[in-house]
Amino acid sequence: MPEYVLNPNMEMPEIEIDGQAYIGRLDIPSLNLSLPVMSQWSNPNLKLAPCRYQGSAYLGNLILCAHNYNAHFGRLKELEPGSEVTFTDTAGNTFSYAVTETEVLAAADTEKMANEGWDLTLFTCTVGGEKRVTVRCGIQR
Repeated sequence: MPEYVLNPNMEMPEIEIDGQAYIGRLDIPSLNLSLPVMSQWSNPNLKLAPCRYQGSAYLGNLILCAHNYNAHFGRLKELEPGSEVTFTDTAGNTFSYAVTETEVLAAADTEKMANEGWDLTLFTCTVGGEKRVTVRCGIQR
């Protein structure tokens, strides 16, 4: 049994690459994306890769953010309910999700964006930054 199952409150393990901390890899096959995920978000980090905004895959409340570059989350709005999304942590544990819904939120509506109850949330800004494309996913068991 994986350690995170026995201790879901444990910190997600990180690896360091070129002085940056990463917690895993996000794969979205329908968008042909496979991206490293940085441990913490910051404006400089967002220029490099998607980042953990908050939460943990172990607790079922992981929120990831990225710029709307086509090579990052620029095509999130194309995801449809049922689309497959996987997150693999640095220890090799893979979490499989399916898109449940996509919504567009006001940029300042961080409380609704970080709404509890979703296993995985992905979000990015719209062009101009006035809104957030938000994709909600449920774990596949």
